[in-house]
This record gives sequence, C-alpha cells and structure tokens, in this order.
Amino acid sequence: MDSIQSYQKQARASGMLFLIAILTGIIGAVLFGGLSNFGADITQFSENRLKILFGSFMILLMGITCASIAIPLYPIMKKQNQPMALAAVSFRLLESVSHIFNVILFLVLLNVSSEYAASEVSNQSYYVILNSTLSDLSDSLSLIGTICFNIGALMYSLIIYQTKLLPRWMASFALVGIFLALMNQILVFFGVYTDSSIIATMFHLPTLVYELIFGFTMVIKGFNVEAIQQLDQK
Repeated sequence: MDSIQSYQKQARASGMLFLIAILTGIIGAVLFGGLSNFGADITQFSENRLKILFGSFMILLMGITCASIAIPLYPIMKKQNQPMALAAVSFRLLESVSHIFNVILFLVLLNVSSEYAASEVSNQSYYVILNSTLSDLSDSLSLIGTICFNIGALMYSLIIYQTKLLPRWMASFALVGIFLALMNQILVFFGVYTDSSIIATMFHLPTLVYELIFGFTMVIKGFNVEAIQQLDQK
C-alpha cells in the first residue's frame, strides 16, 4: 500500500509538472510569437525588452520543468523497461539544456540589438551579421529541443501503453501526436515550411492536447492501481 501511495504521489507530481510546462511554454510562445522574424529585424529585441525578458524567463522555467517531468516517472517505469525509462529522462534533460542555451542566446540577442541601436552607422553591418547568425543558431536549438522532447515523450508513452498505467487510448493518442510532431520536424528541417507556419502549428496541436490530458488525469486520478500492483511485483 505504501508503494502504491508513493507511486501515486509521483504520478501527481509529474502531472503537475506537465501542466506547468504547458502553461509556461504557451506564455513564452505568445510573447515571442508577437514578434516577426527577429533574425531579419535586429531592432525588435531592444524595442521589446520587457517582453523578451519575461518570455525568456518563461522558457527557462519551461525547460527546467520539462527536465523534471520524467524524473518522478522513472522509479515506476524502470520496472517495465529500465533502458527506455532512462532514455526518457536523458532526452528530457537534453531538451532542457537546449531551452537553457536558447534563453542565453535570447539575452545575447537582446544585448546585440541594444548595441546596434547605439552604434555608428559604419559599424552596424557587424551587428546585423551577428544577429542573423545567433538567430539561426537559436532556430537550430529550438529544433533540437523539440526533437529531444518528442523522443523522450515517445519513450514514456510506449511504457504507459505497455503497462496501462493510464488508459491505452491516451497512450495511443500520444503516440499518434508524437509521430505527427516528428514528421513536422523533419519537414521543417528540410525547409518545406518554417516552424512558425500555420501548418507546423496544426502538427503541434495533438501534442498540446495529449499533454493536457496526461497532466490532468495524473493530477486528478493518478495511475491505474492494478497496473501499479503488477509492476510492483516485477
């Protein structure tokens, strides 16, 4: 009984982290989404300083939260498949690192934008080139972070499907959403469209929906008790 209660606490902790990650991610996306292509317009960062700072904080918080999601899940999921459970934690950590480095880049871009506004006309081309390079690097980090997120999500969704810790239809829906998200990232990588396009947003929607379902279900109900008992016997 104690182990069941412990696993249920871990499930609720992960569920709460899911919801925090979604909330902070949406706020960060809205704040940065209000800007046009900041790689092409160097002045936007300095003109939206407070928005950039608050958005960066939200993304940093999301990154830390995302890294934490798989950690409470690890003790029970390793009973089903320890290598896969460890892979889920590892990819979530890699995702978190990409978000943290991206926040650092945003702050550097803010500084570059401010220096550009105060620089001499003859020296401005240097800042334009630097801004473009850092913006491209930020886009690459975002792509890497999203891929790591989806691979990590694939790992724990497969374990959830196998163990029935949550209803299998939830895990099945998550797997479909992850497949669509990975396909989207491949298309973005090969330049078919950008990750800020409407098509890419549509590909991301299933991920948002299944994470909300996972989060609320784990917070309200926890895991399936019978599934916990079966895993606890392994």
